[in-house]
Amino acid sequence: DLSSLGLGVSGVDVIQLKHEFNIDSWDLAGFDLSFSKFRGFVGRQVNLKLADLSNAFLWGSLLDSNAEDTVLYGARFFESDVFNSSFRRSDLSYSRIFDSSFASSDFSETVLDNAFISRTFFTNVDLQQSSWTRAYVGESSFTRVDFSNTTWRDVAVVTRSSFVDSDFRNATLTAVTSRSDTDFSLCDFRNATLHSAELRGTSLMADWSNATIRDSVLRGDLKYTRFANASLFGSQLIGSVVGATMSGADLSHASLEGTLGLSTVDLTGARYNEYTTFPAGFDPLLYGLVFMPAVAGDMNGDGVLNVLDVDSFYAPVRHSSVELFDLDGDGIVTNDDRLQWVRDVANTSAGDANLDGSFDSSDLVQLFQRNRYEVFDRRGKSDWSEGDFDGDRQFTSSDLVLAFRSGRYEQTEGATHAVPEPGSTAAWTYVLIVALAIFNRREPKMCSRIVTLIARK
Repeated sequence: DLSSLGLGVSGVDVIQLKHEFNIDSWDLAGFDLSFSKFRGFVGRQVNLKLADLSNAFLWGSLLDSNAEDTVLYGARFFESDVFNSSFRRSDLSYSRIFDSSFASSDFSETVLDNAFISRTFFTNVDLQQSSWTRAYVGESSFTRVDFSNTTWRDVAVVTRSSFVDSDFRNATLTAVTSRSDTDFSLCDFRNATLHSAELRGTSLMADWSNATIRDSVLRGDLKYTRFANASLFGSQLIGSVVGATMSGADLSHASLEGTLGLSTVDLTGARYNEYTTFPAGFDPLLYGLVFMPAVAGDMNGDGVLNVLDVDSFYAPVRHSSVELFDLDGDGIVTNDDRLQWVRDVANTSAGDANLDGSFDSSDLVQLFQRNRYEVFDRRGKSDWSEGDFDGDRQFTSSDLVLAFRSGRYEQTEGATHAVPEPGSTAAWTYVLIVALAIFNRREPKMCSRIVTLIARK
């Protein structure tokens, strides 16, 4: 009778000092075990499904157990061994994992945001579709781990970590950094997306075929690496590329002058433009590359001029990309360059959230349907389509002021429109929109009706 042990109450301390504490076949499904301490336990076929182990301390072994949909927020794993168990869809955000081992287990669809992982081994673990935001990984080994379709953002990989033979297919890695002693050898990054990242390693010999690598740095041993049909737009490769494959790759705005052995690379059909840089004396046409001039205003290299180009100005600008983004020629990339793109390329102004060429009621409807006005949540960042016109990643009154001062609310091409005059339609719209911004957070249904009336105006 587990209830007699008090295990339905959070904060229980289960400790065994002399012998291993056996919890074989215990059914703890749905129990509130938050802040509990399990020390020296050994459990086989334990049922922890839907249990709450938030902020719990776990020191022991789990075999053939079910911990699916478990809350492990802030939990601490210390010298724990997990084998052939399932933690699928569990919340491991803010967890701390030290000196542990996980093997042949299912951690798919888990949340590892803000997790801290150190001196831990993962072998044959399924982590596909997991989320890694602001996580920290150090002195840990991931061998033959399935990271496919995972999302990584602002992750730091430091100090002797390894990802040998792991699967990153279709993963998205944004602002991820790794130390020079990281091992990515034999990894599969096919169809992955790498953005504003800097991966350094003892070996980067991986398959990046059909991957999208934007504004990133790959620094290390790149020998025999495959970049077939990959996009390396605005990225930098540093290190030996002897025997690598870049056939059909997009090398627009790429920096390759730091590579060694580029003449040994299969570059058949690879594309470059006037911003691509090569090692001294390298003739791209001699090695089968195709020159494709840059499309004016295409900041992300997808061949289309749209809001994604505006949002490209948010990313850290690296290497040869500085020349691309510094539209006003002052040597730095700021929101002034972003607004110049809006004026000169899109022929519109701040306030035109949908970039259809005019600042009108359709933009106001879009902004407040997105409901990002003064929203400072964990996501934390708004983009152009959500009302960030001044480049601070927030939609606030300063964006509205900028829109109505520099914008052309319901004005035709070539018309001038400064600060709205009292009594004008634009002035009343400005006052109404600020009121709606505040009101929308309190009475969204009523605000929706008012927005509909504005749209019909």
